Amino acid sequence: MRCTTPQAILAVLTWQRAPYVDGTLASGEEETMDIEIQWQEPIQLTRNWTIVIDENNLPKEIQDRAGVYFFSRKHGKTYLPFYIGETENLRQRLKGHLNWSKFTDVLKGVDERTTKIKQGQRYFHYGYFIPKKAQQKKKCIRIVQKHLVREAMARNLPLLNLKLTAFKTNTLNFVGTKKSKAIYTKTSKVEA
Repeated sequence: MRCTTPQAILAVLTWQRAPYVDGTLASGEEETMDIEIQWQEPIQLTRNWTIVIDENNLPKEIQDRAGVYFFSRKHGKTYLPFYIGETENLRQRLKGHLNWSKFTDVLKGVDERTTKIKQGQRYFHYGYFIPKKAQQKKKCIRIVQKHLVREAMARNLPLLNLKLTAFKTNTLNFVGTKKSKAIYTKTSKVEA
């Protein structure tokens, strides 16, 4: 997951529910759902391993709205996610993270459990959920969060979970000819 965007972008994720074995969908289910996330400018959280934004001075542009977010470390122009979340209130969730000493230790690079993510300045990326008629907010932002996690894992990025330990993953190895594997890569990481 590479993010180099200098301005807010709009992302639309199309989610398709898998049909039952007989090809039908559950009663009332839509076949597809367009979920819209409006990404905002990333906020720099650290400079020279010092936190420059804390829970008492959050930028005003971060609103009390539902959405998805991730914390990243920056190398050159590339932002590498290391923690991905979803929330019904982005402002309050960021405030909670910045008020949690174990998390601020991760941001400052002093937590020994997070050696794979020690380098790089820390940033907060967030996107607002743009609801459409009859969409369930919680369900939609969870779908987007799962997508973001899968994308990061597919790129072998080390991710932290709620306990601030590395995500447990399984490695899938596919063997056979290119024709028999079709679109599937030789090796993939998946959440355990």
